[in-house]
Amino acid sequence: DITFRANCSRLADLYTRRRMWQIGVKLMTSGTSEVGETAVIRSLAIEELQKTDEMPQTSIVTTKDALASLDEIVKANLSGNVKRGIPTGFQYLDNKGGLWPTDLVVVAAEFSQGKTSLALDMCINAAKRGYEAAFYSLEMMSNQLAARMAASESGISCRTIMQSPLTDNQLRQYDEALGRLMDLPIFFDERSTISVERIIASIRTMARRKDVKVAFIDYLQILQTNGKEKGQTEEQFFGTVARRLKNLAKELGICVVLLSQLARSKDTTEPKLDRLRGSGQIAEAADVVLLIYRPEVYRKKYSGDYSNIDPKGTAQITIAKGRNIGYGSFICGYDAPTTHFYELTTIPRLEKTTSIDEEEPF
Repeated sequence: DITFRANCSRLADLYTRRRMWQIGVKLMTSGTSEVGETAVIRSLAIEELQKTDEMPQTSIVTTKDALASLDEIVKANLSGNVKRGIPTGFQYLDNKGGLWPTDLVVVAAEFSQGKTSLALDMCINAAKRGYEAAFYSLEMMSNQLAARMAASESGISCRTIMQSPLTDNQLRQYDEALGRLMDLPIFFDERSTISVERIIASIRTMARRKDVKVAFIDYLQILQTNGKEKGQTEEQFFGTVARRLKNLAKELGICVVLLSQLARSKDTTEPKLDRLRGSGQIAEAADVVLLIYRPEVYRKKYSGDYSNIDPKGTAQITIAKGRNIGYGSFICGYDAPTTHFYELTTIPRLEKTTSIDEEEPF
């Protein structure tokens, strides 16, 4: 029916005009006050204007629609065509589906346990398998991150790459590593790492323009926000940021990986979920929480089921929360000079004569 289509077209146009009007009102309000950073306001307005080209989508799904979607998954499983998430390069995690779209994944550890390195390794492994990724670091420049990537890929320490003349053999290894890394779909946006608002705006842009499937943010405790309310506690602030990132992941259909520090404990060096620094609300917002533990740093052994595993050059990754994937843990390799986490083909065992000084470092 021509009249029906015309009315639908008019309603869509009116909807777009209303969105433009709302953006304009926000800009006028911002233009008459000194609240908020102008660069952030401008960036968010541009993002909102660009989104006006997108058609509105209803969020209403019937039971029939939901069951039909579920039935497709069941049939795919029966046919062996199991739908999985973004691969991490670690078999234990990938067998559970990897990094799922719409999930907020928190990677947490104490200081100097390798949060950034693990995130970079997962980012590289995803990109090697064709998944576009964005990496946001509030501590390092893109060339410093690139040096870590080159170290991981070449086997040459990051310090050597950045500070020393390379030997002929090292140059060959370095050039070969760059050849493997050069065309990976990994993107950095250094200008956006000033605040959480800029990072969110950048992720929206990356998802639309670069088709980014996963975004890594390093790390939560040094994020700033212009929207922090007066009198808001650290716990409330971190919880709000985590929920915003979870909502962003769900809205864009991507995975967001957020790095977080763990508070130190006088009782144990082993990471626990309740030690997420600053907020139990972080764990509530997250779909998955991964904890990193390298007992070698503390001159300790593993405990429990891993007590016979050599801590030298290894790390334990624990799924402390897994909304859709369950719980568990695994041992992977860790090369300190290149800060590289990797899949182990053989788990190193402790010799019976091995002795480790377990004096507390505190």
